[in-house]
Amino acid sequence: MNKYLSKGEYAAFISLMYLSYLLVRGASKKERSSFLLLVGIYIFSIFLQGFAIGLFYFGVQHYIDDSSSGYITKVLSYIPFDFTKVEQLVISLTPAIFLLVLSSKVLSVSRVGLSRLVLRLRDALLTKYKESTYIVSSDDDETFYKNMDGTFGAMRALFLNAFVFAQAFVSLCALFYFEPSIALFNVFCLLAFMFVLTKVKPKKQGSNSAKETQKDAMEAAAEAAAEMEGVGISSKSFERLERMRIYGRNATNIVLFSSVAVGVVLSLEFLTSLDKLTLSLFLLRYVANVYTPIAVISASCVPFKSNIITLINIENYLKAWERKPASELPVKRALLFIAKSFGERALFSEPETTEEAKSKYRDILGVEKVRVVTATFSKDYPRERRAIKKFVDVQVRPTDRLFFLV
Repeated sequence: MNKYLSKGEYAAFISLMYLSYLLVRGASKKERSSFLLLVGIYIFSIFLQGFAIGLFYFGVQHYIDDSSSGYITKVLSYIPFDFTKVEQLVISLTPAIFLLVLSSKVLSVSRVGLSRLVLRLRDALLTKYKESTYIVSSDDDETFYKNMDGTFGAMRALFLNAFVFAQAFVSLCALFYFEPSIALFNVFCLLAFMFVLTKVKPKKQGSNSAKETQKDAMEAAAEAAAEMEGVGISSKSFERLERMRIYGRNATNIVLFSSVAVGVVLSLEFLTSLDKLTLSLFLLRYVANVYTPIAVISASCVPFKSNIITLINIENYLKAWERKPASELPVKRALLFIAKSFGERALFSEPETTEEAKSKYRDILGVEKVRVVTATFSKDYPRERRAIKKFVDVQVRPTDRLFFLV
């Protein structure tokens, strides 16, 4: 599925989620425990919001029919005053509002923790790669490591919006209980949105259709980290993010309107029950909130998509290689995987300079032979783990060693 959904320029969202999963899974026990704790806080906050929605539902139900919500009538009976219907509604909704405020406070604790966790994951990965003998970069070329700032900026935006996705998932499950037809329609809309996202191409203007310069990439790195927090930044890259934000908002409005139309056509209770209608619209709003973050985060990944895919491929190749039985035989052959960000990549792709490049890296790596496995290591989507495992099991000898030229 990832092969198809991550092909477009703005469809790196799934690859970014997959990279986040790989990094969290490979992190230390302390970091994984911290992640699980923060996720637990997320879940607790969702339950608070769900309980608040339930109170909201029963409050409206009591406003419509006094006999439908006995607990509210019982609570009001302890207050020695007579209230109008509107006043009773306000009193019954007060606990729901309190729980919503409390859940936002709990959520802020998780957001801060997740933001710090992303920074720790970034520092750990940078240390791991810079100290590793398997990762090789060109002299005085820090492009790969600088692009990591943008990659982890987008990951930070993903983590900070994790509550939106979790909230939408819970709301969708609740919607399946109340209005299954509308819930199925929203699942279809989300899949259609992700498919359309793979077809969206960046807007190019005249001479600006060339590849982004490093300056543009670094500007986008800051935007990827700050955009979802509402920080105003003026640049060419921000224009791209703003276009996709509008695209996401338009998708949200279309899905909401279409869901109401589907509810009117397929569900009689959707029209005749005011409390059912109110709750369904409430849940639909939460479900539809996912479109804008998906579009914006995908756009923020555009300058760093090859970096994201390179990181995923490196992690998967290393995992597959580490599973092979250890060999004490001396290394004789280096298998080279060359990323797009590698400064001397052109030397391996030009026939007249290939042998010179191989000779140079034979000396640098201290091996007898050099085999370029691929000079296009960062394609449009990550390589399948099954293909990686087959390559490592079948083609990698005990005297071989993998090197990633980044």
